[in-house]
Amino acid sequence: MEDNSDLVRLLDHYNKKWNTAWGEPKFILQEVVEGVETAVTAFFNGEKFLMPVYMNFENKRLLTGDLGVMTGEMGTHGFFTFDKLKLFKNTLKKIEDDLKKDGYVGTIDVNCIINEEGIWPLEFTSRFGYPLISLIFEGLRDHTRVTDLMVGLVNKTIDFIEADDGYQIGVAICVPTFPYMDGFERYGKETPVMIMKDEVMTHFHPGDLKLDNDMWVTAGSIGWGLVVTGRGDTIFEAKTQAYQNIKNTIVPNAIYRIDISDRWLKDYPKLHRWGYI
Repeated sequence: MEDNSDLVRLLDHYNKKWNTAWGEPKFILQEVVEGVETAVTAFFNGEKFLMPVYMNFENKRLLTGDLGVMTGEMGTHGFFTFDKLKLFKNTLKKIEDDLKKDGYVGTIDVNCIINEEGIWPLEFTSRFGYPLISLIFEGLRDHTRVTDLMVGLVNKTIDFIEADDGYQIGVAICVPTFPYMDGFERYGKETPVMIMKDEVMTHFHPGDLKLDNDMWVTAGSIGWGLVVTGRGDTIFEAKTQAYQNIKNTIVPNAIYRIDISDRWLKDYPKLHRWGYI
């Protein structure tokens, strides 16, 4: 509303609930920066970053069309790249000496807002990101074993990441009452997950699942079940494969978005014009 009374009322409600349940609330108020949310991920072997880097684009809201509450993440699309490294050079590359000093080994990601004025970093992820790591699995050449990749990083026996061209998409499949813990024990836990075609297993990435009498069922505490991926020479081919794989993955009461990667048509011209891709 013009007088912000709706926002004030919502914050007042949070204040009362948080004070009752978790003590005095603490939060950070951030200035809004309009632009394209973009992330870059790279592998570091203790001395240097290995090429190529991975450009990726997250979808955090629960519902198709960027509606609903914020979640950890509902899906991602991305690609490996050797060129157009403007984002990498202006973010991760700048901390290479610090990572070397600390002996850091592994993958590191920085998520940003990009606009015509520049880059506005949001957060680092100094671990495997989810579902990002599933896309990286999908993009590794001939599905290179990630264990071999990590051993090569630690021992400094590899000089580059063997990755395919093209695009990858990952879609999170959740069950009620995601993204809230309350009610999951009653409505979502031990939901069966059935793979209808063997070829889908290559694109099947368990999250909070367990095997019970040879059947996958949901486990954990929140209902973030699995990630289904797809790949292709174009973003359209990757999306088509991912959602075809989902059709062959049966999860009763499944919750997932049907528009992962759609924003690419809107984001690509801007990022290209600004020199990032």
